Amino acid sequence: MKTLIQKCWNGFQQIKTEPYVIPNSIPILWFGDLEAYLKSDLRIVTVGLNPSNVEFLPTANNKKNYPYSVDYRFPKAKSLVGKSVLSPEDIQLYKDSLNAYYTNSINGSPTWYKPWFGNYEVALHAFDASYISSFNKRTAIHIDLWSPVATEKWSDLKAADKNILQSCAGFTFQELLNKINPHIIITCMNREFVKQNFNDSNKVPCEKGNASFCFEKKSHKGQTYAYIRAYRLMNNRVLIWGNSGSSPFSYQSQSGDIVPQIQKIRNIMGLP
Repeated sequence: MKTLIQKCWNGFQQIKTEPYVIPNSIPILWFGDLEAYLKSDLRIVTVGLNPSNVEFLPTANNKKNYPYSVDYRFPKAKSLVGKSVLSPEDIQLYKDSLNAYYTNSINGSPTWYKPWFGNYEVALHAFDASYISSFNKRTAIHIDLWSPVATEKWSDLKAADKNILQSCAGFTFQELLNKINPHIIITCMNREFVKQNFNDSNKVPCEKGNASFCFEKKSHKGQTYAYIRAYRLMNNRVLIWGNSGSSPFSYQSQSGDIVPQIQKIRNIMGLP
C-alpha cells in the first residue's frame, strides 16, 4: 500500500493547483479503517466516483462561511497539506488519517459525512458489517472509481477536466481493487459506469441481461425501474448495484428495501 500511496500523492502534485481541485485538500485513497478491513473474514468495499468537496467542509451547506481544510475530517493530516514528497513518517500519518475517517469527532460529534455514506452504512448491516470497526464484526471501507482527488460535483466538471483527473491519478482503479482484494463491491453509480468498468465471471460487461439478482419496482406511471442488481464477477467477487437517486440507495431507504433485498442477495448467492 505504501507504493500506491506514493503514486497517489505524486499524481496529486500534477493537478492540485487546477481550479476544479479543492484547495488545502489531500487525495483520499480510501475512507475507513484499512487494517480492520483487511482482517475481516468478508471484505466489503463501497465505491463512488471521486471525493466530494464536502469532505473539506464542516457541513454540506456552509461553503461561503468556512474555508476548505483537512481540520474537519482529516485532522491528523494537517502537516501533510502542501507537501510535494512524503517521508515514511508522512505515509504512516496519511494512513492513520484515512483510517480514522469514521471515528474522528469534533467536540464529541462524529464528523464523517453521514448524508452521503449513511445509506451505504445501512446496506453494510445486511452483511453484519459497518464502516465503524467497533460497531460490527466486519469492517468495510470506501474507495472511488475515477479519482482520489476532491472536486466540486463530478457531473458539473468539463469532460477535459475529468480526463485530466483520471490520467493523473497515479494508479488505476483495478490496481487499487486488486491491492485491497474485496469479496463484495457495493456501488450506486450510474449504470453506464458499471457497464464500462465491471465484467461478470464470463468477462461480459455488467448490465441488465446478465445480473444474477434483480429487484425492480414500478413508478406511479407504470414504468419498471431496476432498484438493486447483483453480479458474480471474476475472482469470486460479487458486485451489488443500487439505483442511487440523490444519494446512495435513496429510493430504497424511503421504502425500507435496502436491508431485506441485500439479505436476499446474501442468501441467493450463498454469501457468508
